[in-house]
Amino acid sequence: MVALFLGLSSGIDQCAFSQDDATQKLGKMTVVGCVTWWSHDAVGYHPAMFMRIENTSGGDIIGDRIRFQGRFTDLRNGYITVARKDQRMSIAKNQQIYVMLRGPSSFELPIDQNAWPSIECKAMARIGDTGDEATQDLIIAHLEPITMSDEEAQSQLARQNDLRRIPIQAINPNNTSTIKKRKSEMLDQAPPKPLLATAGGLDSPIAKVATEKKSSGKFSPPLNVPSIGEDFYVFEKYFGIPLKIEAPRSTSARDLTWARYKPTANLSDIFVGSRTGQTADVVAVTVPNSLGPKESELLSLARAFAGKMHGAQITNFAHSVRYLPSGRSELSISNSPTIKVLSYVIAPRGNDEAKTALVISHMPGEVESTFRNYAQSSDLLQVFLAAGGGGQ
Repeated sequence: MVALFLGLSSGIDQCAFSQDDATQKLGKMTVVGCVTWWSHDAVGYHPAMFMRIENTSGGDIIGDRIRFQGRFTDLRNGYITVARKDQRMSIAKNQQIYVMLRGPSSFELPIDQNAWPSIECKAMARIGDTGDEATQDLIIAHLEPITMSDEEAQSQLARQNDLRRIPIQAINPNNTSTIKKRKSEMLDQAPPKPLLATAGGLDSPIAKVATEKKSSGKFSPPLNVPSIGEDFYVFEKYFGIPLKIEAPRSTSARDLTWARYKPTANLSDIFVGSRTGQTADVVAVTVPNSLGPKESELLSLARAFAGKMHGAQITNFAHSVRYLPSGRSELSISNSPTIKVLSYVIAPRGNDEAKTALVISHMPGEVESTFRNYAQSSDLLQVFLAAGGGGQ
């Protein structure tokens, strides 16, 4: 079907209808897909929802004024923030549109995910210049406790199955074939299993031959390291006082405070970035290739730096290759809603040997381009821009 796209902002995660399937009645507009999430900007975190809505009125909607409203209620204290979208538009019969609503008020999210606000999301719509009596409740859902970018939300909604179910009263209880057919449809709508990339990478057959020849088996990833979300004080207690601190170059939320810590037996370079100058949002380290780090060991180290709250979300690497003027560059990436991991080999430069970079980021957006921008704008992070590294 043809789809239109409307937006106030962005977001994600599968919603469920609050109405009972047996009593739910289709109105002029029906939500057939929905995700909720915490959307981040320079001000803070905002509750957001992204819906796929179908015109189920039985006819075309031609040039009518359509008002969408999203009410986000903090169930702890009853505080409500409201998002609105008002536009005249035409929607053909059974045509689907995409609507994103984001609460204008911001929230601060503590490190402990269990302490995040519990938010109820309610979406409503009104077609035409009518009064409150024509307002239709579209969906009520719970805000999922995850943070995501707009692009991630759109991608998740695109993969989501249709949320609609046939009302019970529409099924003849005496018609067993209808019941069996409906059960089959519901099984077919089960979410697809996640796809795991099998492209070549640090553990691919081609790379493995070279790696195994020089692997000394000396690399032992430390697993009790400080993690994302913890105070710089914790990093100082573990790594010592920073060798150098670099303040943000602007007041933009995209610029971070960076601290460089002294190397350890396993880590050549250790950098920690923070939006607030107090708690860690990005950890970037390098491992000498002479230690022969394996992909499984790098993932273990990434999970340790991600901490208990995010580490369990880190999946196996997906691999990608770039052909650059400096040569072939291979990236290993793991993406989850709240944590991203990037790994690649930094070519030797001067007297420095080849290293493997490992970046663990809690920042929104795509990890490769985001970290590239950090490295290009920071004097401290130049080591990550060595020829052949990170797709530079």
